[in-house]
Amino acid sequence: MSKIIGIEIVELEPLGTSGYRYALHITWDNDFHLQISMRDKTTREFKETLLSAVTHINRLERNGDLNVTKRKAPWLDRYGNELFEGDIIKHPSGQQGEIVFFDNCSDESDQWRVNYGCDDISRLCLQINEKGQAVKVT
Repeated sequence: MSKIIGIEIVELEPLGTSGYRYALHITWDNDFHLQISMRDKTTREFKETLLSAVTHINRLERNGDLNVTKRKAPWLDRYGNELFEGDIIKHPSGQQGEIVFFDNCSDESDQWRVNYGCDDISRLCLQINEKGQAVKVT
């Protein structure tokens, strides 16, 4: 089974007031490459589409239908568990979110996010600290 070894988001060109043209590049270890281009999408529409795709890929991997090489987050959860992209974390309130990684950000705290759905994306480092208190769901 092939493994995904790279996912990159590329902003190709501005489209005036209508948004940007983006591309999502996925590379597998067998030299297969996939590019998904999106035209006439606003930044928000693109992010929603991308998060949906990443969530679907992570779900396939969790079910054993796809073998994906995941990146390890630089932080541990509140109980000291290692965190990886695609993992689900849960707060004491019961709210859950999926850890996602964005290649296109240079700052480590911006690269690691938690997708809670409904366009609610937060920095991972803020969700696993003493205030956020989220832990990995096993």
